[in-house]
Amino acid sequence: MVKRMWSGRYKYIHPRAFKSAVGRFAPQFSGYQQQDSQELLTFLLDGLHEDLNRVKKKPYIEIKDSGDRPDEEVALEAWEVYKKRNDSVILDVFHGLLKSTLICPVCNKVSVTFDPFCYLSLPLPDHRERQLKVRVIWQDKTRVSTLYKLTVPKAGNVFDLLKVLSKASGIPEGLFRLADMLSNKIHRELKPELSLSNIPDGEDNFAFELPALAEGCTISTVSFKEERVRGSNNFFHPPLMINVKKGISAEELYEEILSHIEPLLKKQPPPLHHPEGEEGTSSTEENANKPPSSSNNNNATNNASSEESPEDSSLEDVKMNLGEDEEEEEEVNGLDMSSYIINRNHDPAIYDLIAVSNHYGVMGGGHYTAMAKNKNDGEWYNFDDASVNPKKEKDVV
Repeated sequence: MVKRMWSGRYKYIHPRAFKSAVGRFAPQFSGYQQQDSQELLTFLLDGLHEDLNRVKKKPYIEIKDSGDRPDEEVALEAWEVYKKRNDSVILDVFHGLLKSTLICPVCNKVSVTFDPFCYLSLPLPDHRERQLKVRVIWQDKTRVSTLYKLTVPKAGNVFDLLKVLSKASGIPEGLFRLADMLSNKIHRELKPELSLSNIPDGEDNFAFELPALAEGCTISTVSFKEERVRGSNNFFHPPLMINVKKGISAEELYEEILSHIEPLLKKQPPPLHHPEGEEGTSSTEENANKPPSSSNNNNATNNASSEESPEDSSLEDVKMNLGEDEEEEEEVNGLDMSSYIINRNHDPAIYDLIAVSNHYGVMGGGHYTAMAKNKNDGEWYNFDDASVNPKKEKDVV
């Protein structure tokens, strides 16, 4: 089959005979049910290794304990033992040793082993990110709220968001309570395990800085309801989280709440003395009651300063990544694994991606395609049944 593929005489080939042969040796791959491509590749490499194994009679070898010996010595010994039972071109190209460390929870003894592997199953890094706006309501009642624009992973949860917010604000993540708001009322609390995909974009996401909870205290939520006007039932300010003693009296609670909302209350205007007497003073009072469209609205500035509107808040654009070693772009060439190799005299362990197996669909069914790099022209191609098309390298992963 490989010779036919590289002969240059065929536009495509049907691997029916190959599939039939695989099905005879591994019944799980017979028929036309959905199969896993990695399982098939693993079976093929293992079968080829056994067929090409130069060791016909495998000796019994007792594995020694690693003790306190250096890793280089233990790894070399494990490789020599493995090669006494396995020796093929498949081993030379695809096999290696993976270090495993076990610590006994009772005696704290450390056991190091080097186990052979043919492939490594690794999760693909997901660098897809999104931005979420979160407005922080601070405990300091003299401090205006801050709107943060945070970069978070799409597949993350609220706990990931809290970590990013903590880095941006300098406040421990445990001192925040997140909620989304509707008309300045808490619509729902955002629990740490909630997926970020369930949080919409916009400026309705709030983080409340919690007070340090002293012994015998509890945290209460205070909401601000505006005076009813023409049937309105809105709240004019996001809630505050305050720390109060358990068993507090109604009068003490009132004073505590008042101390927190005092900066929001409308101050009484200073006495106004008009040199022309009562007529001028009366005119000023009338102007104060004019609507905002009036060209002589002397009270407009007072009204605006009595509410904490978004214009009063600072905006910080913060980009925080959860993983310090994560890259923003997927690299398909030059994966340097040298720092993970015990043998420092080993050839440079730099790898380039040469092929990708893609599955479209669900667990029980779907369609496979493949993308591979041509060793002759260095270009990528997409293989979809009998169709072969060029592919840009940036679209491979």
